[in-house]
Amino acid sequence: DGSMVQVPNTPENLGRFGAWQPARGAPCPMVRVSQMFDALNDVTLDALIVPKSVGERELAARHFTHLRPNDLVLLDRGYPAFWLFALILNKDAQFCARMKLGSWEVVKRFVTSGLSGQTVVVLPTYAACRDCCDHKLPTKPLTIRLIRVELDNGEVEVLAASLLDCQTYPVSLFKELYHLRPASGRAVQSYQMSHRC
Repeated sequence: DGSMVQVPNTPENLGRFGAWQPARGAPCPMVRVSQMFDALNDVTLDALIVPKSVGERELAARHFTHLRPNDLVLLDRGYPAFWLFALILNKDAQFCARMKLGSWEVVKRFVTSGLSGQTVVVLPTYAACRDCCDHKLPTKPLTIRLIRVELDNGEVEVLAASLLDCQTYPVSLFKELYHLRPASGRAVQSYQMSHRC
């Protein structure tokens, strides 16, 4: 995820990043820090420090100018959006993203189905079409795979991926794949598909 960081309370920082009211104390400048991180080689590929008001999806889109064909982007649950998935695919790259269980209707239906994996077609909503138009992206439906991942504590996560070939990318691959993501603070990670597990 992107991280929020308080920076020194100087006139320069206040002018550049603005003042935010914390839960306690006086207003101070806050920034959002975002990275595109190569999870296999432990290297930051791109980093941004911007005002807190800039959303993490917009920062991800800026990072994605560095994507190459066949890169695989691993995204935490704050990132999934139709337009962001369309952007990744438009770059001939791939994605695997953790979904919020109560978010998209296809995810809700998948959770109740009890299936371990399913390929679904996602139609853009009106808001998704608007977002795609704003980012000059196609609005055609997306075909994605949903994968159920059961954690050691019994909780269930759902991943959405553009890796559609069930033979090459079996369901059993995804738990380990997704957990290649480093700990919080390294916002967007990618690595070359040629290095896949």
